Amino acid sequence: MEILAVCGIGVGAFLAGGTLGAYTWATRRYGSGPKPGSIAFMTLTISQLLHALSCRSEYRTIFDRELGPLNLPLKLGVGGSLGLQLVAGTVPGLRSLLGVGRLGPVDWLAIGLGAGLPLLTNEALKKVGFWKREFELVEGIPPSEVTSMERS
Repeated sequence: MEILAVCGIGVGAFLAGGTLGAYTWATRRYGSGPKPGSIAFMTLTISQLLHALSCRSEYRTIFDRELGPLNLPLKLGVGGSLGLQLVAGTVPGLRSLLGVGRLGPVDWLAIGLGAGLPLLTNEALKKVGFWKREFELVEGIPPSEVTSMERS
C-alpha cells in the first residue's frame, strides 16, 4: 500500500477521533440537540484547517525551528478561515441563521482540544520518525525516490 494512503488513513483516524471525542463529551454534557452537533462541526472543520499546516511537509513539523519557505497564502487562508469559524460560532444573528448552538468557553475549549490534539499527535509522530520507521522509509529521501534496492 502506498505510504501516503496509509498515512492519510492514520491522520484521518486522528481527525475523526478528535471530533468524536468532542461530540461524545458534548452529548454527555448537554444531551441531544443543536449544541453537540455544533461542537462536532466546529471541531471537524477547525481540525481540517489545522491539518493544512501539517501537510506542508512529510518531514518538517511545527516543532522544528526552521519551518521552511514562508507560505503566506496558506497562513492567510487558514487564519482567515479560523476567524470566520469563530465569527460563525459567536455572532448571535449569524449563529441562528446557520443553526449553530450557543457555545460557551468550555465548549470552545473542547473544540480546541478536539481539533488541536490530532495535529499535535501527527506532528509528534512525524518528529520522532514514526511514519518513516513504520513503513521502512530511507532517512531524508522522499518516498517517491526510494527504490527497492535502497530498502534492503
